[in-house]
Amino acid sequence: MNIDREGSLPDMNLVEYENDDEMKVWLSESEVGQLLDEFEDTEKRIAVGLAVRPPLGRGRPGRA
Repeated sequence: MNIDREGSLPDMNLVEYENDDEMKVWLSESEVGQLLDEFEDTEKRIAVGLAVRPPLGRGRPGRA
């Protein structure tokens, strides 16, 4: 994760749960690509890719 010169975090994808104080957080497609680029092993890339993407048929939080 990159932190800018002022020490703040980059913009994050956040959506509040309707009846909870917690928040849904997810990576953008470019952030997923950057994360996957960190792994040379194909099996690890697949495992991490599956872990960070929503299941088939389900969109990201806040989308229809």
